[in-house]
Amino acid sequence: MIDKFLIDGWKIIEEGFDPHTNRFCESVFTLGNEHMGLRGFFEEGYSGDSLQGTYVAGIFYPDKTRVGWWKNGYPDFFAKMPNATNWIEIGIRIEDQILDLAKCKIRDYRRELDLGTGRLSRSFIWTDAEGRETALSFNRFLSMADNNLACIAVQVKPLNYSGSITFSPCLNGDVINEDANYGEHFWEEVDKSVLPAEALLVMKTKKSYFYLATATCARFFLNGSEIFPEKKNCDRRKVSRT
Repeated sequence: MIDKFLIDGWKIIEEGFDPHTNRFCESVFTLGNEHMGLRGFFEEGYSGDSLQGTYVAGIFYPDKTRVGWWKNGYPDFFAKMPNATNWIEIGIRIEDQILDLAKCKIRDYRRELDLGTGRLSRSFIWTDAEGRETALSFNRFLSMADNNLACIAVQVKPLNYSGSITFSPCLNGDVINEDANYGEHFWEEVDKSVLPAEALLVMKTKKSYFYLATATCARFFLNGSEIFPEKKNCDRRKVSRT
């Protein structure tokens, strides 16, 4: 696996996307700031093999023990670190085509983690089923100065067409833990709200009663001029703007 990456003193660099190593690379491109942890899964979503993971230090969940046979002294519960609200989700659509690297034709794929600045960047050119070419770049980081703060920037540029591009940034609390012993959802919704520029989702762990409030502020620009979302959506454990 090591020869998958280019050699650089301060950066981990991946050129070319291989779905067979995606989950491994998600681990390599993980970010953390001693308060939050974020695996390197994709903002736009991915229907292939992936392990989404957003974690917050100090929050745990007592998952009921499941073993094939029991002995005296086995604990009734194991403390799990629950996968928390997915705050990086940004659905992207070109006309009627959804961006999903498991189903799309892409080229010039590059991802790099700069260990000096803590910034994770990714870029590629997407060719959809209609032959439209779109250049995309993603940048994210978790702040060390304010460990509750994280930022994402997404840039999209049509290369050979003019058309409709739709973004749907989302706070998604409908998350699971792959290692849940009984497939249980660890979180329940407490509160939510969505405004043109801001959104809030408050979740609570079911047994350990940790409250986690996740808020976002998103700004959209077209050719340097700010534009505003057309739709706001509130679903079960989820809020988004489009």
